[in-house]
Amino acid sequence: MTEQYETPSDGDNGERDAAAHAGEPGQPEASVPLAIESVSVRRAPKVWTFVLLGVIVGLIAALVLAPPFGWSDSAPSFDTGLRYSGAQAFGFLALGLGAAGAGLGGLVAVALDRRSRRHTHTASVEVERHDRE
Repeated sequence: MTEQYETPSDGDNGERDAAAHAGEPGQPEASVPLAIESVSVRRAPKVWTFVLLGVIVGLIAALVLAPPFGWSDSAPSFDTGLRYSGAQAFGFLALGLGAAGAGLGGLVAVALDRRSRRHTHTASVEVERHDRE
């Protein structure tokens, strides 16, 4: 749906005056409206923000869960029979829970993006051409 504008005739000095003063400081540049177009507008979440937030939540969960798994030197690992320090336990949990948090954050962002598609609205936009010399 496009509506065309008529350009002023050669007898109109307003456009020429604006174009003549466009290069001067403090004067607006000349613009000629071309058309009005309809566009759809919606709010969409920033996916990387949700992924980063998921990683941060995963790291906090690893920090909370690491002491019970690694700070005691009395019990060896069930699988390997080795004893892991607290820093090693935190590292293992941070890798796993950080990745899981990133995945869950991405899924939340995709779900919110799909939800935002239902709330689109249409706006009319005036398309202009700016002449710079």
